[in-house]
Amino acid sequence: MNISVPLTQPEEMNVSATILDEIDCFGNNSGKIKADVTGGNNSYNYQWNNGSTSQSQTLILGNAGTTIFTVTILDKNSCSATDSVIVNVNNNPTISVS
Repeated sequence: MNISVPLTQPEEMNVSATILDEIDCFGNNSGKIKADVTGGNNSYNYQWNNGSTSQSQTLILGNAGTTIFTVTILDKNSCSATDSVIVNVNNNPTISVS
């Protein structure tokens, strides 16, 4: 007797890291980034390169310049997907009085 069992696998997991709100100047907590996932097997674990483990986060950056945030997501089958987002922070404006 032969038994045929169809096996299905989830769609390939993809992640998209995006900026929700830009940081207007360094030291402010005005920036937000988020990672969206499609495919894979539900029950995702988020790991950002700054230690955050949430899907989205508010950013507080103390220095002007460019920072790259990378997120790696694992699903319940330990499959992973990675993406990065580049955040630019401008210097605070300076005022001269003469």
